[in-house]
Amino acid sequence: MSFNNNNNNNNNNASINCTLPMINNVSIPNEIINQWNELLNVKLNELIDDSNNTSEQDNNDWKFYSEKDNVKIYSKTIPNDYNTKYKGIGKIKTKKNASEFIDWLLQNHLNLKKRKENSKELMECHLININQLDNLQNNTFYNNTIDTNTIDNNTVDNNNVNKKILVEWLKVETPSVFISNREFHVLTMFYKKSKDEGFMFGTSIPNNQDNSLKLPTDNNLVRAFVKLSGWYVYKDKKEEEEEEGLNAVFICHSDTGGYIPAWIVNTAMASQPMAIKTVSDELEREESLYNTSK
Repeated sequence: MSFNNNNNNNNNNASINCTLPMINNVSIPNEIINQWNELLNVKLNELIDDSNNTSEQDNNDWKFYSEKDNVKIYSKTIPNDYNTKYKGIGKIKTKKNASEFIDWLLQNHLNLKKRKENSKELMECHLININQLDNLQNNTFYNNTIDTNTIDNNTVDNNNVNKKILVEWLKVETPSVFISNREFHVLTMFYKKSKDEGFMFGTSIPNNQDNSLKLPTDNNLVRAFVKLSGWYVYKDKKEEEEEEGLNAVFICHSDTGGYIPAWIVNTAMASQPMAIKTVSDELEREESLYNTSK
């Protein structure tokens, strides 16, 4: 499946292919869609708050955890939650601006081969096609021309061409044969706030909605939940205009469901912010190959 950009302001048509298996004919009441939008608003602002809350300050709960390959990782203990929240801060080497980077993330996100290469534990990934969210029917998001002015508020609007919402069903392998594999129902949003600022994040559909909506499920798996996982990328206005690269913040916080020893969960979660390094290296290779082929 593909969708093309026919933006009148841009004569260069772009297309993106989706190789994820699709689940169609899922009907969701409009009131639930509105609740999802509200949830995404909350999580978007949580991501913004976490990104702006630098760990060098003495008045916050983020603690330095480690540093590797120029990625600083911080941890935050959440009351009544044995799953620690982690944050990575680093730089992505790329010639892309933030809007183009979000397009690139979407392109890779919809590519099953890429998803499995980047997440070895991913067993299956299905895209649930819900008409109200206009998953892939609309052609206005990908490579949409972004105004240089930022949008005034951080709210989710299905009619906003700078936002794309996907609904996914994931099956994930655990690190031990003695621990049941997991499944997730995740709302994923891509948001191009401006050419210099973008967001991509996921959060799970609430469990009580899961049951009433009769979303696809596998009874052999344990339901787990993504509380918040995703990217904030931006170009620092203080940096020289000619300087390439994007500042990146990666947040991850999940509930594995059932019982998995906390040290296993936290060890795995603490490594996830290294996605900044992985993505930076991949983009650098892609852009280098593109330049040599010209």
